[in-house]
Amino acid sequence: MTRPNKQERRTPPIILSEALERVGGSEGFLEELLNLYADEFRTTLSQIQEAAKAANFKRLEELGHYLKGASSNLSLVFLQSACSDLEQAARIKDMKRIRAGAMTLEREFQRLQNFRKRGWKSAVARVPLLSA
Repeated sequence: MTRPNKQERRTPPIILSEALERVGGSEGFLEELLNLYADEFRTTLSQIQEAAKAANFKRLEELGHYLKGASSNLSLVFLQSACSDLEQAARIKDMKRIRAGAMTLEREFQRLQNFRKRGWKSAVARVPLLSA
């Protein structure tokens, strides 16, 4: 779990075309889902931190898996990848990777929030929807 390279920092934390396709092109609905995700992420991250303190590897694996699915559903590829790493680290009981994974989750979530604050909707105009 290393710091993101320059390409990762320039790459949006969400694949907008894919996310919009999943919600039928509705920017408003996507925004609502991202708000729900943000609330759920904060709660789950707190649970991850508690489970890490208690070295509850089974719970860490479950939480990583849960958040991985939620991230995948919204095309949040970097968060999905970080969750997968956390899930794998918990499976092999690697506390160093678990701590690094929690930090990566926080960093990627902040990157998503910053992207949204900068006006992610302006990027939508530059991303064509995939046709069926």
